[in-house]
Amino acid sequence: MNFEEVIKSRYSLRQFDETREVEDGVLKEILDMAINAPSACNSMPYKITVATKEKAKLIASQRKMAMNKFAEKAKVIFIIEEDSYNLTAKAGNKITDIDFRSIDIGIMTQNICLAAKSKGLGTCILGMFDEKSIQKIIGTKSPIRLLIAMGYPEKDREPAKKKSVEEVFRII
Repeated sequence: MNFEEVIKSRYSLRQFDETREVEDGVLKEILDMAINAPSACNSMPYKITVATKEKAKLIASQRKMAMNKFAEKAKVIFIIEEDSYNLTAKAGNKITDIDFRSIDIGIMTQNICLAAKSKGLGTCILGMFDEKSIQKIIGTKSPIRLLIAMGYPEKDREPAKKKSVEEVFRII
């Protein structure tokens, strides 16, 4: 799959194949690609915990308002924690009044999702979960910003229709 195909075919997977494990080697390749995401002043203001097998099910079960039950079928859950800036990025935050950490986390999350797609896996980024329960399970006090459910698709489908280029972009 070339780069354009990876981008255009990625969608939020909600039907994971429960019978197929994500191989350790594939997971390592995805992590190698994720770590190359750009970040403000190369601060990489995040920590990632990767839960597999029963731990993935446990993390996915920490839902709010019964949301995202499908994630319990995912074989892998990435837990994305916010970490501190390095000194240069912290200074940039003070000068611009922009917290770049959430931007950096978003960029790195996209690297994970595209890397997974390139390996035949599907992902779904989750923002609704019981943060306190997950913090306790993984032993952290850091804010948890996102979860990424990952696994092989039970069946593939076409991505959702997106807005047209003309609806989103303008060239001046």
